[in-house]
Parts: sequence; structure tokens; C-alpha cells
Amino acid sequence: MGFLVYTFRTFPYQEELKREFGNVFVLGKLKEDLEQFLALILKEKPTLIVGVALADSNYSHFEPITVNRFNKNTKIIKEGEKELLLFVPNLQETTFRISPKQTTSFCNYSVHKISSFLETERLTIPFAFTHIKKEDIKNLKKIFIVQ
Repeated sequence: MGFLVYTFRTFPYQEELKREFGNVFVLGKLKEDLEQFLALILKEKPTLIVGVALADSNYSHFEPITVNRFNKNTKIIKEGEKELLLFVPNLQETTFRISPKQTTSFCNYSVHKISSFLETERLTIPFAFTHIKKEDIKNLKKIFIVQ
């Protein structure tokens, strides 16, 4: 399976993520690095895109949608869709959950930009985003492989 995985400069478990997935794209300067990542999507044509950030709760969870909001009230894409659906793998027999609410932080910004790009380019690549606890990193790839 051709995974294209990204995370953020502030994600504390980058090495663990790289052990599971190999190459991991790290977003540092958000807007600049997102442009490079979008170009990488076109070049690599992955079968799955996975965004990973740190969970700030007691469990790892997947985001089911992305919203066109940054910091609660600013639109990410002026004429963009209000919400876009994300890919959520089968989470039965895992410790992962589905997030009950959406964020409007940098995570959501990156997800919305990538989702909008996929729609604009008419790319049917599944795109999942997870907030993850360190102990769940070793199980993340397995969730997608059994799909």
C-alpha cells in the first residue's frame, strides 16, 4: 500500500512514526510546506494519505470531517465547501475512536487544504487524519492494512 504520511514539526513522536511508515513529511512552515506536500501527492499518487497529530485526550481518535474554519471564525478557503468528509477506517477491535467534535486549529487547516486540493484535482485518494497517543502509533498502519 502506498502510504503518504504527514505530521507537524511539533509532533513529539516523529521517530516512532517513521519506524512504522518510513518517510514522513513534516510540516514546519504550514503554508509553504503544504504546497510542497500537495505537489508530492501529484508526484507519488499514493493509495492513502494519513495526517497525524498528538492526541490531547486520553484516547486516539480519527476526524470524520474537516471544516472550513481556522481559529473558530476565519475561512480557510474563501469560496470553499463548509465541510468535507474524511476517510475513517474500520475501528472495531481497536482502541481508536471517532472524534465527536472538529478542531479549528492548524490540524484542521492542513486537513481542509489537502481535502480541497483532492476535490479540485478530482483525486479519489482516501485521506484520514488522526490525533494519536504514543502507544497507538505501532497499531496505526495495521488499521489501514486490514481494510
